[in-house]
Amino acid sequence: MQKKLIFISKILVWLCLLFAVCYRFVLFNISYEYDELFTAVTSNPALPFSWIWTHWLMIDVHPPLHNAFLWVYNHVAPYGPELWLRLPSLFFGLGGLLFCWFMFPRRYGKSARLLLVAALAVNFYLMFYTQHARPYAMMFFFASPLTFLFLKMSRAVWKGRRITAVQWLCFGVLS
Repeated sequence: MQKKLIFISKILVWLCLLFAVCYRFVLFNISYEYDELFTAVTSNPALPFSWIWTHWLMIDVHPPLHNAFLWVYNHVAPYGPELWLRLPSLFFGLGGLLFCWFMFPRRYGKSARLLLVAALAVNFYLMFYTQHARPYAMMFFFASPLTFLFLKMSRAVWKGRRITAVQWLCFGVLS
C-alpha cells in the first residue's frame, strides 16, 4: 500500500511539473505589459547601445545585462514580434529548472530533487515571469547554479576542504 501511494505521489508531482512547463508556453499570448515595453525600447537594434544606455538604462531599476543581451540577440532574431522578445526568457526559465535538476546534490535523493524542481516549476511568479520580457528569468537562470555552487563551497568549508580557484571564478561570474 505504501509503495503504491509513493508511486501515485510521484506521478502527480511529474504531472504538475509537466503542466507548469507547458503553461509557460500558453502565456505567450498575452500582450506586453508596461515593463516589457521598456525592454522592447531598450533592445531596439536600430538604436546605438550607447544612446540606449544614457537615455533609458540609467533610469531602469533592473540590471542592464538582460537589456544588453536582448540588444545583441535582436541583431539576429526578428525585432518587433512579442514572441521573439519573450523567447530568451523562456529559455532562461527552463534552463534554470534544468540547472536545479542536474546540480541538485545527490546526497539528498531523487525524491527531494523532484520535489524541489516541481515546487520551483509551479511557483506562480516563476511561471508568469518565465515568459515575461524582463530580466526575472535570467536572474533565476544565474541564481540556480549560484545557489548550488554556494552549497558546495559551504560544504567544502565545513569538511575542511580547499575551495578551488575555478569555483571562486564561477561564483564571481555567476554573481
